[in-house]
Amino acid sequence: MTDATSRRSGCEDDASLAPVNREEQDEPDQAQEEQAQEEQAQEEQEESGVADDAHEDDRDGEEEEEARHQRSARDPGQPSREEREEHERTHIPFRPWCEACVKGKSKRKPSTRIAGDYAHSDCCRLRMDYAYLTEDVEATEGDHGEEESAKAESTLTVLVVQESQHRSVWAYAVEAKGASEDWPPLQILEDMETIGVRGEKLVLKSDQEPAIVDLAREIAKMRESAYGTAVEQSAVGESDSNASVERAIQDVEGQVRTLRAGLEAKIRQRIRLTNPVVPWMVRHAAALITRCRVRPSGRTSLEMMRGRRTNSQITEFGEHILFKIPKTKLNPGKFEDQWTSGVDLGFDMRSMETLVGTASGVFKCTDFRRKPLQERWSADMVNLIQGSPKQPVPGQVYRRTPAFSKRFSRPSTETEDRRPVAQPTPQQPETRNFSVF
Repeated sequence: MTDATSRRSGCEDDASLAPVNREEQDEPDQAQEEQAQEEQAQEEQEESGVADDAHEDDRDGEEEEEARHQRSARDPGQPSREEREEHERTHIPFRPWCEACVKGKSKRKPSTRIAGDYAHSDCCRLRMDYAYLTEDVEATEGDHGEEESAKAESTLTVLVVQESQHRSVWAYAVEAKGASEDWPPLQILEDMETIGVRGEKLVLKSDQEPAIVDLAREIAKMRESAYGTAVEQSAVGESDSNASVERAIQDVEGQVRTLRAGLEAKIRQRIRLTNPVVPWMVRHAAALITRCRVRPSGRTSLEMMRGRRTNSQITEFGEHILFKIPKTKLNPGKFEDQWTSGVDLGFDMRSMETLVGTASGVFKCTDFRRKPLQERWSADMVNLIQGSPKQPVPGQVYRRTPAFSKRFSRPSTETEDRRPVAQPTPQQPETRNFSVF
């Protein structure tokens, strides 16, 4: 090592051993520290903002991804090799994992009763279906319905409607299925007003028969509602999924048969399906179910619709009664009869007025009186009834049942019987001559 090198090394060693000024050294370190802290705080703030955004995005994603739990079909399971070989020898009992058993012996899925959260509905559901009343039926394979109607001497098509809010039942005897007739959709709309669901959202449920689908679409088109009308259909071949209206059909059919048997026993005459009283009998059968059957709530459907019990009177269907002529523009004079006779055909669900059938048509009245027991039943009065729910008074353009007035009186019973009776002309007195003695 040279002397110059030794001197430089010695200077460096002396410099390293020289005392250091702490203030000069701390100033740059403190500035760097503050700058580093600021950068770290800024990075933490940015990371925090990104985390908040990410958390919010995750939360939004969770809300979008939230889904309702759905019921899953049952897993048939997987048997062992020994179990499969043992089963395939006889295929007894039925096993859901065996394809041969499923093809040969599996039955359709049973319709389960909707209960709990599945039964909750935010809107009223109107269930509709057709029924068929027949007579003089030849032997057929079916129990009822169109299979019978093809081989029956007489058939009457009945539209049955059942609503879910109050479980009321309505029945209409129609001439044809579908929307070919104007009055069934109009009558259903009017009855929905009576129920109290005209301005609310409504679901029309039916099967997939073209006729009933056309009727549902026509009702939805005619209905004026800010909430709209939804059309719901049951699966093909699964009539049990619309079991409520199927049960209502059975109830209506049974009630119609009961009313017919009771009326036949009283008037001692057979009521044919073509008798003009039958459409009113169908209507009254459904009205009695709505008025009289107590539901699980402890009240009838009519009581739930009206909010209270009704105190209106009722008589047996087809009874011959006396009813007071209502006050109209054509009131009878004070010298004329204020009461007339007719046949009780039920009641109006909205006004609770009595429906009375006469030879001029069917009318509404408020006051009626029963006749003595031996005068309450008349086959002639039942057979002379004119009018139907489609047209209560023959020849009238309106569909609603009017109040009886003088203008509906038959001339044969009113005019001819009340013509003045001619009085004999008084004879001139005979003059006699006599003498007094």
